[in-house]
Amino acid sequence: MRKLIVFFVIGYACLFSATVEQMKSEKRYAFVIANGTVSETRDDGVVRDALKLADFLTSKGFQTTTAYNLDRSELIKTFRTFDKEVEPNAVIAVVYAGRAIAYDAQTWMLPAGMKLEGLDQLRLAAVSLNFFMTKLQRHTPRITLGMIDGYPYTGKKNTTDADAVIRSFAANKESDLLVHWNNTPQASGIFPQLVQTVGSKTEGLEPVAEKLADSGVVSRVSKAGFYFNVPQQIMTPVDEGWARAVAKNSVVGYEAFLIAFPDSKYKQTAIDRIEALNGVRAETVANAAASQTLNASLAQEQELRQKAEALKKMEAELKAQQEALERLKAEQAALAMQTLPPEQQSESSAEYVEPAEMVTIPAGVYLMGSESFENAKPVHMVTVEKPFRMSAFEVGNKEYAAFLKATDTKYSKKKLLKNESAAVAYVSWEDANRYAEWLSRMTGKHYRLPTEAEWEYAARGGSDTMYAWGNNIALAPQYAWMAVNAHGFVHSRGLLQPNAYGLFDMAGNVAEWCIDAATPNYTGAPSISNRAVIDADAMKVIRGGSFKSSGEALSPSYRESNIPTFRSETVGFRLVESL
Repeated sequence: MRKLIVFFVIGYACLFSATVEQMKSEKRYAFVIANGTVSETRDDGVVRDALKLADFLTSKGFQTTTAYNLDRSELIKTFRTFDKEVEPNAVIAVVYAGRAIAYDAQTWMLPAGMKLEGLDQLRLAAVSLNFFMTKLQRHTPRITLGMIDGYPYTGKKNTTDADAVIRSFAANKESDLLVHWNNTPQASGIFPQLVQTVGSKTEGLEPVAEKLADSGVVSRVSKAGFYFNVPQQIMTPVDEGWARAVAKNSVVGYEAFLIAFPDSKYKQTAIDRIEALNGVRAETVANAAASQTLNASLAQEQELRQKAEALKKMEAELKAQQEALERLKAEQAALAMQTLPPEQQSESSAEYVEPAEMVTIPAGVYLMGSESFENAKPVHMVTVEKPFRMSAFEVGNKEYAAFLKATDTKYSKKKLLKNESAAVAYVSWEDANRYAEWLSRMTGKHYRLPTEAEWEYAARGGSDTMYAWGNNIALAPQYAWMAVNAHGFVHSRGLLQPNAYGLFDMAGNVAEWCIDAATPNYTGAPSISNRAVIDADAMKVIRGGSFKSSGEALSPSYRESNIPTFRSETVGFRLVESL
């Protein structure tokens, strides 16, 4: 019985930005493998669905080669024949349906009728799917599509879970593949769903993947640039963003588009539609109220008058209660003022803005650091002894402006404060600590900067990959404002996807101060997360990268530092609340 299904669509080597004419003229090749017969089970549905997909690919212009229920030598021979026919710069599809097992950093396909006695037998009797994918890259294909409909091999002596298959397949550096395994049981295979989803529509891989996801199939697009049915024209990222905004047809949708593409050809149209939507709401409310008044009967009018009188009486009673409560609060505040030191009495009446949302980060244990960065070695175990709360968003301009006003603090970059919802920047380590101390006094809570170990633990969101979302840098624009999508400025918080703990902008937007003193490496580093490295004369730690960053700077393990008085338009902070 088939229990696990995987489908992934990968754009591998985009040697150029393909035009419609190039897509129509380029060669397409497909190699379809289906092993439905093994020693433990016979699943004819695997072969049936795979052959239907082969017919589908043929109808979409692919020169298709099929291999089903073959032994190892027959399968390799068929692949070599297929490999010789492939021309450079083509589109290649590799399809596999059947059982798989992970061993020696590779994913092995079990040929038909194979009885696996031991893992050492794999190299002699099974076939490496990683080898096929790597071999095909010699043709420098423009796009490689990978599709899997299958489940891991589970034998009496050898058991392989889905995660092991994924890791071994993704480790194929030559093909740069990203794999997601679906653990949700499906009534039928992915291939019939794919055929039905595509149909005759001229859609790229991303909308196809989204529709498959709606039917419970895990599907991911690493890089776009392929259409099963070649369109009349290819939409640019700006056009695609505008299409999404139009589909939502909301004020928030158009505002998000203007932030992502501030100088596009749709700018004025977006502004006009925002104004129109706001006006339509107001007009609708006014018309509804007028219609209700005109159509009300005498009996309804009488009832309304009675209700209005009762409401007026209730409002008067409520107002009296509120006035009494305000007097009581004033008396309590006056008494509290008498107990405060003189320098804090002026602060007690100041306005302040607490973090919009605090996320509880659970206790746990993790490996801190990375072998990829010299100053993040050695990788060491850190214990988070008890939960702590971290602000879901970076401290924003609105919150920081209240602090500046209440404390009469000078801030030389006032133009940066215009967007109240954006993350505050140009804040030194000393400024950030003063803000946390001030907010703690105002609220009676204990706010502070996170330790470096707390920050990395929260930024990872439970992951142990290069980035919080995995190992693929191509997915970064979904989670981080960075050099390729930020257009050179700090953005409003919370517009992109959060990490697994519900924290936004942990990578990119503005880099964030930690409370620790910077060290050249992790030799002798604390093993408990809430213990910071204290050195008043040392530089301080900065984490997370900014809107000017790219690549490795977005990794949770990447470390930077500067002097405590350093200020930059790329550096801000977020807060931790001790429980």
